[in-house]
Amino acid sequence: MAIYETIFARLSELHMTQTQLSKLTGIPTSTISDWKKKKINPQSDKLTNISRALQIPIEKLLGDEGWTGGEIDYTAQEKFLIETYREAEEKDQQRIIKYCELIRGDEG
Repeated sequence: MAIYETIFARLSELHMTQTQLSKLTGIPTSTISDWKKKKINPQSDKLTNISRALQIPIEKLLGDEGWTGGEIDYTAQEKFLIETYREAEEKDQQRIIKYCELIRGDEG
């Protein structure tokens, strides 16, 4: 299933409108409408916000057939990191990513 198809299937499951998705993600309603009309997928930089708004893991949006629909079981520390990242401004999110790359040795 294409990403845009997953999005609209999930909207239907949640009884959510395109306008509601727009308000939750900051993505213009016309852009969301275009995905369906033109049968195109959203840009990759939008997927995190879409995933969060639709309350599904990003893997599900990307078509990972292994996803079972269950909740992801995070530790308290993992939840803290995720919430800190989500609540941070974009510049601080980039700093968090750079730090993670540094400690993993993924500098590039």
